[in-house]
Amino acid sequence: MAKKRYFTCLFNNRLLLLWLALLVACFGQPAQAEPNSLTFTVNNSLVDALDAVPGDGACETAPGNGTCTVRAAIMEANSHPNGYLGPDTIVIPAGTFELFLAGDEDAALTGDLDITESVIINGAGVTATIMDGNGSGTGDRVFEVHDGVTAAFNHLTIQDGQTAAYGGGLYGDLNVNITLNQVIVQANQASVGGGIFIWQGGLAINGSAILGNSASAGGGIGLSAGMGSINLSATRTLIANNTATADGGGLSIPHSHEVTLINTTVSGNSAHGWGGGIAIQWTSILHLYNATVVSNKADWDGNGYGVAGGLAASVHDGGAVYIHMRSAFPCLPTSAAMSGTSTGAVAARAATWALTNTVQQGSN
Repeated sequence: MAKKRYFTCLFNNRLLLLWLALLVACFGQPAQAEPNSLTFTVNNSLVDALDAVPGDGACETAPGNGTCTVRAAIMEANSHPNGYLGPDTIVIPAGTFELFLAGDEDAALTGDLDITESVIINGAGVTATIMDGNGSGTGDRVFEVHDGVTAAFNHLTIQDGQTAAYGGGLYGDLNVNITLNQVIVQANQASVGGGIFIWQGGLAINGSAILGNSASAGGGIGLSAGMGSINLSATRTLIANNTATADGGGLSIPHSHEVTLINTTVSGNSAHGWGGGIAIQWTSILHLYNATVVSNKADWDGNGYGVAGGLAASVHDGGAVYIHMRSAFPCLPTSAAMSGTSTGAVAARAATWALTNTVQQGSN
């Protein structure tokens, strides 16, 4: 009787294996579970070292040493495809984290920190965690966000990046989605977008400051003059003391972008050409909600050339500048203040121009 049961079980098991084989043949291998998100905690600010084995899930500069640098954490996150639980998280404690490895490639091995997979980067506080690009030593920016990547930067400072290309502090490539929450971007240099440059996609800046950056255009923030549109919003943000040797000391908006500033101040910026505070061109649209554009300057070198210390607009075919009344956002105050130096606070050409409950002051 036991022998009969043995052959019966064996026969049933073989039928099960045959059935499974037929399923695989018809429908392919079963789907593999997506990897979970990981958290990498940085614990060393003294060195700028590579990850020992990218993709093994351990952020360490040598096998078993437990030393996790910012660069090593970025390399691990880049090597770990995002799972269904979302992007990986990198936690950076208080301290100054300086980049030292000079070079130019796209794998975070040298120069800037290349981000090729979506990630969340959390600092310990906007003035507590300092990411220093050491641009004079590396000849590169601080962060580069690659095509199609979503990246969030929270509670830290990005400073001292320097590149002959675009985006001294932060560079976003095509189809990116970047968020800054309580971030200072300061003292960076580039050809366009001294602090931040975006080619295409979305940029949301909340409770942050873009300070003392420099470029030929877009001293603080520069947007692309091609390659698709960008949606930029800045809320409760200060854009101040940035400089451009051409146009848009604080913010340069060419092409066909849409920019919204809410409870945001653009102050103390300067440009050699036009738009000491903001320069907008082509078919771009600018919305100002309770924005203050004050004490900006065109013609910063004093040679008598410069247009619109505050805001310069040269738009067409749907491009526009709107300063919205209280009814658009009932919880906001009604006025937006503008002032500047050189040839006046505001200059507009062929633009849709709507100023509602607006104060213009201190211009000449």
